[in-house]
Amino acid sequence: MLSFAVIGDPSEHSLSPPMHRYFLDKTGVDGEYNRILVRNEGELKEIAERLREGELDGLNITAPWKTEIKQFANDLTEDAKLVGAVNTIKAKDGFLTGHNTDKDGFYRSLQEFIGDELLDEVAVIGAGGAARAVLLAIDEMDISEIAVINRTKENAENLILDLGSGDHIHAMKLEIDTLKAALNDFDLVINTLPAGGRDIFQTVRFPELTGETIRFYYDLVYSAKHQDEMERAERAGFRSLDGMDMLIYQGIASMEFWLDRSIESELNMTELRARMRNQ
Repeated sequence: MLSFAVIGDPSEHSLSPPMHRYFLDKTGVDGEYNRILVRNEGELKEIAERLREGELDGLNITAPWKTEIKQFANDLTEDAKLVGAVNTIKAKDGFLTGHNTDKDGFYRSLQEFIGDELLDEVAVIGAGGAARAVLLAIDEMDISEIAVINRTKENAENLILDLGSGDHIHAMKLEIDTLKAALNDFDLVINTLPAGGRDIFQTVRFPELTGETIRFYYDLVYSAKHQDEMERAERAGFRSLDGMDMLIYQGIASMEFWLDRSIESELNMTELRARMRNQ
């Protein structure tokens, strides 16, 4: 039987166990998935040893260990190197490979969200780790202009430089005027700000869309307690999506990484989304 787990501190809030148990059930894989509280680096080292010894076959990693876990990996995938963090590890014959599914999870969810619509201008609000993965994903698309809008403009500029992005990506300071402009003019606005750091949205109205205007608002927060921006966007006529789909597609990418095969066609996405919403 295969054995997987999510580690973090805290770990009890994670939705990964019910999601991955669903994957195991639907794919017919004989396996288990558990939560493991890891409180310090000593316990993190113990987990790495359990991976090397074959007691665990794979891990998902949440805060605060996404960077520290890299020291125990024998190799990193290109996505893990680009994002600069590891949220998935695979163990095979004592060899540990670190991976990051943020980029893949966001890209898959975005493609399903926008469908056949073409995006010309995209605004990314925030310049943290989530914004990094988002930029890596959308930079592979044919988009004319990408604005990274952050409270500290220098952090946005450093992120762009670090990714080696082209002239079509530029930084802006997050202020009321720049947020208004993004919501009024850009085809897609992606909010990567943490739930507790988005007061500026309360001071800005989503513009009412008229006629055949199509605009998208993607909010990476998926907690039911923080749906205010989503609801206001929908009332204004935006097509909106929260981060639950990204979470689900990240999970799918993790399981596919562990099993070395695609599983998406074996899943009922409508059933899975309903199950995750009820957790």
